[in-house]
Amino acid sequence: HFLKKVFSDKIQNTSVKSFIGGIIIIILILLIGNRMYLGLSLELLEKSFESPVIPYAFIIKLLLTSITLATGFQGGEVTPLFVIGATLGNFLANIVGLPISFLAGIGMIGVFCGGTKTPLASFVMGLEIFGGGNIKYIFVACVISYVFSGKSGIYTSQKNITIE
Repeated sequence: HFLKKVFSDKIQNTSVKSFIGGIIIIILILLIGNRMYLGLSLELLEKSFESPVIPYAFIIKLLLTSITLATGFQGGEVTPLFVIGATLGNFLANIVGLPISFLAGIGMIGVFCGGTKTPLASFVMGLEIFGGGNIKYIFVACVISYVFSGKSGIYTSQKNITIE
């Protein structure tokens, strides 16, 4: 939401904003030297569960997705969250010495939960995708990401309901 506000405040013309966003994306991709961060990045998502990816892959995907959406392009929201989470988990697995596929899965569910502010749906989805053998890890990932992800998620119309 921050980047979208910055671009909207600085550039009112939506066509110009999208043009500038496109130029920024092109320049970044040329600097990175790899197109796997464009679009859904399904190849990167798959690789995140199999072998180490570059340590800052999650930052690149987050930056490119944020610029894309902030400058008015329509794009995925759910799949980029999966990719960002899986690549973050992949990075952390190399630091803490846990299996890559395990932390890629936990990262995928955790980032999705925090980004969408949907802990129950994320928990159930995690169980469906990764099975009940990981129930406590999926639960902890959902709780932590929900608590520390702030007040709003990617869906601006979503309302927070508190039980009193």
